Amino acid sequence: MLPSKQTVIVTARVVGFHFWAAAPDEVSYLRANHRHEFHLRVEANVTDGDREVEFHILKRLVREATGGGELEIEYGPMSCEHIAVQLATKLKELGTTVSAIEVFEDGECGARVEF
Repeated sequence: MLPSKQTVIVTARVVGFHFWAAAPDEVSYLRANHRHEFHLRVEANVTDGDREVEFHILKRLVREATGGGELEIEYGPMSCEHIAVQLATKLKELGTTVSAIEVFEDGECGARVEF
């Protein structure tokens, strides 16, 4: 049986800060700048097992696009969805197109953006 779709996947974690100025009163604490360990899951479609996108290279590019994994990133008012789009844009500038990115706050709550 031939596969209908093949995807390579890498994960990474980055420490960052963000806030949501328009947060509802019920979660008003989100209005203040706060820290998360953002868990990233980056996917790129491939057409066969010879991988046009090698996942070790993709992992390196994700690290490069997120400051090398050493920094605490200030995302300001960006949501998980905004962070995913920004990462996809940076990866495209580095020569790699991805099919989806997931960004989770502390591995619990997050978003998936498909491209």
